[in-house]
Amino acid sequence: QSGGAIQAFAERGLSEEKAISQLARSAGIVILAASGTEQQAIEFKRLGHGVFTYALLQGLNGEADRNPSDRVITVSELETFLDRKVPELTKEYRGTTQYPQRYSRGQDFPIGIN
Repeated sequence: QSGGAIQAFAERGLSEEKAISQLARSAGIVILAASGTEQQAIEFKRLGHGVFTYALLQGLNGEADRNPSDRVITVSELETFLDRKVPELTKEYRGTTQYPQRYSRGQDFPIGIN
């Protein structure tokens, strides 16, 4: 059934074309982690995930798209969103903060389209 990917690729729209073009010109590596070496990643049943995963999914679903909204989520937009959202959620649900960690080299590139 993987041939369905070929059909989906052939039917992509203008925004997908732009994102693919940007990705083709970009090179880099990004590592995102839920917390540093001195912290524990926090999970809450009410969120249905760990805080980091919950925030990551929110970001990929469009909340990380910065103004002006172009419906394309880039790595730097997601990093900025996680840096703000994870401590905010852990402070709200636990009273203490958790800080995500990241490592990136190379240019910014799109990782999602809304």
